[in-house]
Amino acid sequence: MRQSGVRMPAGFAGLASHRATTTALVTDLPEMTKRQHRGALLDSLVAGGWIPAGEEGSEMTGAVLDEVLGLIDKILAEFPVGSILERDAEFVTCRAVLVR
Repeated sequence: MRQSGVRMPAGFAGLASHRATTTALVTDLPEMTKRQHRGALLDSLVAGGWIPAGEEGSEMTGAVLDEVLGLIDKILAEFPVGSILERDAEFVTCRAVLVR
């Protein structure tokens, strides 16, 4: 049952595994700044081969990072910490919420 959804035209992958996934957990990492999050995403995209080494500072790379981080912000605004998310077609929906 779709509780709520965010349109996400692209899939998502693990930052460390670089593998496509359909499931994610919303977490709160207060020790991670926006700048650190952007850096982790950039490192992952370079390591996964999505952004060529040496292109990290390009305008195109900045646009890609802004777009991905914008989608993440939409998801975080929609779903609370503890939400188990799944991607179905073009939508990210909440499968369940972990109770703390």
